[in-house]
Amino acid sequence: MPMQYKTQPVSALTAKSLGFATLKCNVETTWKKAGSMKITEVKIFPVNEDRLKAYVTITIDASFVVRDLKVIQGPQGLFIAMPSKKRKDGQFRDIAHPLNQETRQLIEDMVFEAYEKELQAMGATLVSLKRQKAPVNGGGDDY
Repeated sequence: MPMQYKTQPVSALTAKSLGFATLKCNVETTWKKAGSMKITEVKIFPVNEDRLKAYVTITIDASFVVRDLKVIQGPQGLFIAMPSKKRKDGQFRDIAHPLNQETRQLIEDMVFEAYEKELQAMGATLVSLKRQKAPVNGGGDDY
């Protein structure tokens, strides 16, 4: 099935109006139909720490990499934490995160499947480890 694309024209931008040399360009944005994202690779890097069980790198559509996802042992089981950065006020803010539950579920399922395979290759199993939902930490885009 061919990929469906949606385009939306954006008005011409005049650089002169921004104080730069005269330059005009027409910009057109193109994005894929929602829900067509594919995770094409998942790499698991197990660690031997108390709560942190693995670092994860995912590749989206064989063209975009997201590093530093984490498999973490929480009070109710394992969860996937998105890459985050510690702010000056001590809080952690997600650097990249899914915008809807469907995408979050896709990422979690793929990561847990790869994590299980990695554990089996190491002679362990995920059966004894319970899975939980990721805690909500205000990872929105409101800086």
